[in-house]
Amino acid sequence: MVYFVELNKDNEAHSSLNYSMIKVLALKYEDITVFSSKRHFKAIGLDEHDLKRVLFKSIRVIDGNWTCWFTKVLRESFNVYTIFRAAKRESVQLIYISSIFPISHPFFKVIKKLFPGIRVIVGLHGEMEFLKDTKSRKLRFLGWFLKGGFKIVDQSVKYLVFGAIIKENLSGYSVPSQSSLLSIDHPYDYRTVSIGTEKRSNNLQLGTIGIGSINKRTQNLFLLADYFKAEVLSNRLSFNLIGTMLPDLEKFVNSYVQTNGFNTILSKKEFERKIFDLHYSLFFYDNEFYSLCASGAFFDAIKFEKPILALKNDYFTYYFNRLGNIGYLFDDLNAMKSKINEILLGNYQTEYQEQVENLQRAKLQLSIEKIADDFFSQFNGSKF
Repeated sequence: MVYFVELNKDNEAHSSLNYSMIKVLALKYEDITVFSSKRHFKAIGLDEHDLKRVLFKSIRVIDGNWTCWFTKVLRESFNVYTIFRAAKRESVQLIYISSIFPISHPFFKVIKKLFPGIRVIVGLHGEMEFLKDTKSRKLRFLGWFLKGGFKIVDQSVKYLVFGAIIKENLSGYSVPSQSSLLSIDHPYDYRTVSIGTEKRSNNLQLGTIGIGSINKRTQNLFLLADYFKAEVLSNRLSFNLIGTMLPDLEKFVNSYVQTNGFNTILSKKEFERKIFDLHYSLFFYDNEFYSLCASGAFFDAIKFEKPILALKNDYFTYYFNRLGNIGYLFDDLNAMKSKINEILLGNYQTEYQEQVENLQRAKLQLSIEKIADDFFSQFNGSKF
């Protein structure tokens, strides 16, 4: 038996990843018990076949970070202790924790010391960027707890990162140790989505996917749109921010980018429909904040077969080298502007089709089955 635990997310965040990780584990383990909030379990969207093999147990999960962090840490610690006690009674083979709040991390490791016989794998996500030196007091605070958790050594706890390049980049940090890390490609829910509409717009649709923020350098989207404002106003070109826009972008916002306003969370259906309408996906991530975590939005672009226009960083360079021509990487924003101008001239259809076909092949290369083979190969080969 395996326990799958989501301590940190209460709604749709991580739902696609968690669906895919449950599918990975199900290829080896017959019995899986999922601990999460009711809302999150519904968002995961397991089909009838999966539900026959999965037992769901509801736990209370507190979403949000700063406004309720003390209560959140208490709740996560309580959930960890309760779940570990149940795992000991049921002789559970493995507990997979999808995500945990950074401040809860050292408390989880202390509680784990009370249950030495239980093997645990913890998924690591964007919080790994808090390991870097940063001017933000809040991020330094989170990073201090995260590092503290890593420093509590437990040979029966491993960590999972989503991309070999992330594990490689982490080798330059004192924690976590390389021996404690497993790395796989980011598993994703590539099930066919029925949108129910057809593209009606003749203009070129470009857009970012996911949360828009300074950390993700989304201000470049507004700078790009301002540069092409004549094309936007003449309806030849459209720029879109598909996802939640954070208030730190306020001073960059202009009327040339279509958004849903600040802090608006799109439904999954609306989010997917808007991605479906794009021709190209845009990414502006750099290594300052995006060298130690995977990009779920990158895999949204693969799922919906949207060729990518991106500024170079380690993560995108790694996957472009692996997957072939799936779009264009640029050294700077000026180079991206030049390519968009070329595309507007209409001389891109043949290469565009090649990129779409490569994205279709990428979904096969990154299938659940192949990722599961890699995961269990590392799992069985680790001293655990």
